[in-house]
Amino acid sequence: MSSQIKFLAVGRLVKEDGAFAAGKHKVLCTHLADPHDGMVKSYKTHVQQIMDKGAAKLTPDKRIRLTSDGNDYDLHVMLSTHPRADIAVVFFVFADAAFSKNASVQQMLNEFRDGYFSANDESDIERAKGPNKATKELLERLLGKYSSSKLQEVSGKVEAVKGIMQANVKQALENVEDLEQMENKSELLEGQSKEFQKSATKVRKRMQCDYYKVTALLVLIVIIIIVIVVASVVPKKK
Repeated sequence: MSSQIKFLAVGRLVKEDGAFAAGKHKVLCTHLADPHDGMVKSYKTHVQQIMDKGAAKLTPDKRIRLTSDGNDYDLHVMLSTHPRADIAVVFFVFADAAFSKNASVQQMLNEFRDGYFSANDESDIERAKGPNKATKELLERLLGKYSSSKLQEVSGKVEAVKGIMQANVKQALENVEDLEQMENKSELLEGQSKEFQKSATKVRKRMQCDYYKVTALLVLIVIIIIVIVVASVVPKKK
């Protein structure tokens, strides 16, 4: 998978009488992500043009963004001061247009600047000494950290977590709906239970009343029968 970072470069700028002196600037180190990248000549040309003609427009530690004529890439540039007033250092990051949407370009340039000054002495920059081992490792580390594969991996993890959270929220909402349905059903059943109890009480009372009526009727019938039998057995007085 190709990297979103195409080309990295560091240049030393020289000032004379307070102004940048075109033709005296020098590229200190470069790093090409893809050895087969056919745009490398364009990258180097833009670096030299900015150093020779555009340095005066740069503000220390503030990033500017330029787009190539064919929109093939974006160029991010940041100037940094040097202890010597007649020297400045400029950092270049050539990247896909999508890079700034997936990562903090300013953060990368800050790491680029801080790492470069840690890996090089002031005298090395003054003499425009070529890249040392620490500088090469810095450029490779930056490329690896901000490569598309790393960004996509992080983006994928973010999307995965986002998907899980969305599923959890959906499940929580469904659970809320289920609870509401259960509460509604519970209230309905409770109401039906109360109605049933009332109906059962009325039926029980009615059955008890009917039982008492039947019992009283049977008792009355038995009494009548006994009276008739007794009356028929006892002899009448003459």
